[in-house]
Amino acid sequence: MEVLIGKAQAGDQEMVAPTVHANIRELIARLQAKGVRVLISGNVTDGAAGVWDPGVAEVRIKPSAVALGSNILVEILAHESAHVAQSCRAGGLGRNSEPMGIQVFPAERFKDQLNSPLYRGHVSTKVIELEAFTVGTNPPWAIKLPDHYCKG
Repeated sequence: MEVLIGKAQAGDQEMVAPTVHANIRELIARLQAKGVRVLISGNVTDGAAGVWDPGVAEVRIKPSAVALGSNILVEILAHESAHVAQSCRAGGLGRNSEPMGIQVFPAERFKDQLNSPLYRGHVSTKVIELEAFTVGTNPPWAIKLPDHYCKG
């Protein structure tokens, strides 16, 4: 965990609020407590900074994304934590994401991301991603989601 934070800090271009690193620690700790591995890995979908792989219960984050700094890292972890919670909502860590039905920002706010080739397909994919992008903007909320949706 501290190695990951150190790598992100090396990419920080500005002062980062102490709460950012606390949120990173808490997000990772909550994910690990639920049985999720958090890795720095090149095995991430092209065009994405991170990925939730329910088949192996892993959150993988690209090294290049970590190098963008702590503020980006906490946003990625919060986004992927939402996907973990969505899997738990669908029945458990090994399940594909299912919308949680949470309040989200208007899709217009994430128009560029949602219209990327990464999210082409069924409208439910966009709903799932809109939830995750919304949660990504609020790491303290993301910290609570795995505990709420992932029992045990």
